[in-house]
Amino acid sequence: MLRDLGETLAAHPFFDGFEPAQIEFLVGCSTNIVFQEGEFLYREGETANSFFLVREGKVAVETDSPPTGPLTLVTVGRGDMLGWSWIVPPYVHRTDARAIEQTRALSLDAVCLRDKLESDHELGFRLLTRFVSLMAQRLESARMQLLDLYGNHHD
Repeated sequence: MLRDLGETLAAHPFFDGFEPAQIEFLVGCSTNIVFQEGEFLYREGETANSFFLVREGKVAVETDSPPTGPLTLVTVGRGDMLGWSWIVPPYVHRTDARAIEQTRALSLDAVCLRDKLESDHELGFRLLTRFVSLMAQRLESARMQLLDLYGNHHD
């Protein structure tokens, strides 16, 4: 079972280029998990205890907009990662993440990861670099949405 989990981690695009020993180091923090349509992976305000690598399915990252209800910020699918709040104190989710179809994912335990990264700084650097890159992509996507929503439209 753990061998299969290591192969699953290694095959996910998030870990592309990671050394086999680094992948094996992370297996102990990883779990396969399934979310049904409409089920929340996490909710805004909850402690960020994990992050997720989507294997199959789709997840909407949402924020509450009181006048209209949930507002989808981004939709992620196969090969994507979500849940970076585990890495930024105070480790609290700033959005909701809801499966919009049945979703299979890898869940990586945040406490386990933080402990392992303290003992392997090279792995920590590699993981943080990957997260920063994804966070930058998500911020750029949010910026483009704001420009589309609030930008000057000249006819």
